[in-house]
Amino acid sequence: MKYNIYFLMNKFLENLVIIEFIVCSGSIRFQCASPKVSMMVFLVTCFLFFVFKRGTKKINFIFNFKIISIITLWVFINTHILHLDKIDNSYLDYIFYLIGSGLAVTVFDFENFRFKLLKYLAYLSFISIIVQVWHDYFGLGSTFVNIPGNDGWAMSLYFFNTEWGENRLASIFWEPGQYQIVLIFVMGLFYKEMLDPFTLKPYLKHLLILTIALIMTISTSGYIAFGILISGAIVNSAYGRKHIYLLPLLSFLAFSIFLLLWNSDAVQKKIAQGEVNEENSFNIRMADNLALLTMVGNKPVFGYGAGTKSAEDAKNKFGSISQSNGWLRSAAENGTPYVLYILVLIYSSIKRRVHIASAALFLLFAFILSQSGEGNTYFPYTYMYVFKYCTQQT
Repeated sequence: MKYNIYFLMNKFLENLVIIEFIVCSGSIRFQCASPKVSMMVFLVTCFLFFVFKRGTKKINFIFNFKIISIITLWVFINTHILHLDKIDNSYLDYIFYLIGSGLAVTVFDFENFRFKLLKYLAYLSFISIIVQVWHDYFGLGSTFVNIPGNDGWAMSLYFFNTEWGENRLASIFWEPGQYQIVLIFVMGLFYKEMLDPFTLKPYLKHLLILTIALIMTISTSGYIAFGILISGAIVNSAYGRKHIYLLPLLSFLAFSIFLLLWNSDAVQKKIAQGEVNEENSFNIRMADNLALLTMVGNKPVFGYGAGTKSAEDAKNKFGSISQSNGWLRSAAENGTPYVLYILVLIYSSIKRRVHIASAALFLLFAFILSQSGEGNTYFPYTYMYVFKYCTQQT
């Protein structure tokens, strides 16, 4: 009886952690509505899962603990010692999601984690597609929800953000741009199988649902990132490496796919916005990029600190409207070494799985492009590639 209770609790926490990897990555009803509560719930759930997973050999605990310690100390010293004008506790976002993800990944079997994450995200995406089509073409209503600190959203069936732009799929997230990041990062967990499509069959139907959802986001960053991901998979495929004489043809195919996505209506309309008016997402993101780049150039090593008065003053001074580039925002707040360390860890993780340096660079570049339109690099999906899993096929 005691064993059954332990087993059930372990399975419950395992599934709850995987669900929280999704909903803590920008969902409106959970992460946006209660950002500090969701952060704490995620950390506590991951800690309990780590403790309950007693039978698991924590073979990578020391490796992961070192990463947690280095990043936590860097952010804490940067915020509390190097910068003494802290005005809020937003720096904790960089720490709590890091620690929670590290604890969970340490005791997760890689295959079990990624398949369940793919499955749950595919279920969510399938339901989201149905709800969006129902809303756009068959009269499903929506209710405006105003959450303090945000502009508000039109929600259908309580959870689904159905009126972000014209017929754009945002699912449960604050906008389609954030949704596409989650989709791209989860797809990346199956990049090794994409290099050898014959091994992709067990995951194909779920990945197809994610691909349809990605197309329906009509996200420029998502389209370009997906084009890079697919191009890298084609160029570095097992078939292409075995038949090297086909490399020019495969490269042309990859470039054609990228060009097709680049010339899609979604991308070209977004680029054309810059020629029409100043108040649009394209120009807002360009203003954010320039402002954050200026901040990084002014303080490249330690940045301005997260949640400090000097950081907020600099963003206002240099014209950052929504600090929408996650990598530049992280560098502006925590310094360039912080971002480079995260990116090196992500690259190393991908390289361990695919064993091909050029393929790892393609996927890393896709991640960088995907996250370049939204401001939060500290969500759990980033750390899926930072830490080592308990067991992982390579």
